[in-house]
Amino acid sequence: MDTIPKGNKEVKYQSAMESLYRWLGLVKKIDYHVDPTVPQDEVVNTRGLSLKRSEFDSVFKPIYFGEVSNRDEDKKDLEGRVILNTALNRMGEYKTRGSEKSLSDVMTAPNQYQAYQGKQYQNYTTSTLDELGMKKKQQVDSIADKYWNELKSGSFEDNTQGAAFYIHNPDGSITYDNNRKLFK
Repeated sequence: MDTIPKGNKEVKYQSAMESLYRWLGLVKKIDYHVDPTVPQDEVVNTRGLSLKRSEFDSVFKPIYFGEVSNRDEDKKDLEGRVILNTALNRMGEYKTRGSEKSLSDVMTAPNQYQAYQGKQYQNYTTSTLDELGMKKKQQVDSIADKYWNELKSGSFEDNTQGAAFYIHNPDGSITYDNNRKLFK
């Protein structure tokens, strides 16, 4: 049997005799296995939800970057935790209603996170950052990677009291909007 790589799997193709056996119904399936040389998407299970590292990197990080790019240093960690927790809380709300939503689904929904598709988001995703922007990106990525490790270890805590929404106050503080419901 010959093996030919196909994406992240190798497909084992059969010889003429194996084709005959397949045609006769004596062989029912082609054997697939994961190619260990192709990186697999890391998945974390937290709060009964599954998060993919690829979505975390491609959706959360640029939104986080856009949301905190004009915040004081001491507020960046707090707000990052609020953003991620409100997204996780929304995923949980959808799940309790029988509708599984991914991190990407909830973070890219219309009118949910202000920074989505904004200028800073676009700068982050297209790598059109100046030197200061690159420093901010490195800082945001470092903080976000810390969150990912906390999610993996089970130590990422909900600092929003279960809120799906939050409000920025004029003084820079954040209020968790527990009165606003995801579903009416």
